Amino acid sequence: MSELKIVEDKLMTVKEVAEYLSIKESTIYNKTMRETIPHFHIGKLVRFKRDAIDKWLLDAQGINNR
Repeated sequence: MSELKIVEDKLMTVKEVAEYLSIKESTIYNKTMRETIPHFHIGKLVRFKRDAIDKWLLDAQGINNR
């Protein structure tokens, strides 16, 4: 498996997603509570898939809808 694929498959924490999107962690938590950002739970932990976040960003920009 290539290094790029490993990075794409990596699960991200709330802190990592907040840094990736340059927004506050509290904003990420709010989006998870409102179900407006793709995420899932491992027990009580919230995790994100990088490729799902990237797709969500593209969808929000209308790029995937063309």
